[in-house]
Amino acid sequence: MRVYRIEHVERVNDIDGLAPHYVGPFRTSPTRYECGAQAYIDAADASWFHFNRFPTPSAEGLPFEPWMICACKDIYQLRAWFWEAAGLQAMAEMGFVIRSYEVPDIAVHVGEHQCTFDHKAAQPLEVLPLMALAA
Repeated sequence: MRVYRIEHVERVNDIDGLAPHYVGPFRTSPTRYECGAQAYIDAADASWFHFNRFPTPSAEGLPFEPWMICACKDIYQLRAWFWEAAGLQAMAEMGFVIRSYEVPDIAVHVGEHQCTFDHKAAQPLEVLPLMALAA
């Protein structure tokens, strides 16, 4: 299954003792990277309620083990989370992109608002500009 995820173009989270993966927009401490989601909120003149309206993976009934990361099943699901052009532009300027992966069906769990997947089983496919979500 193909999944889509917003990630930093080069920053990698390799401090958790698991296979390294690119930093997502909600990652802050202990990596000390700037939070892309906060930049989105600031630029879009929104609040954290924007994201709080979505359940956590666990609340949505999705497994979320330490080796799993969040993504979306398609661009439309990703756009439900991030659609404001000003916010997307702020994140793009920080170095965030859309990265797609091919994940074996057994390693991905799909919910109504998001999916979780074992990033060690995923194969990167393509990198798209973040502003593609604003189109």
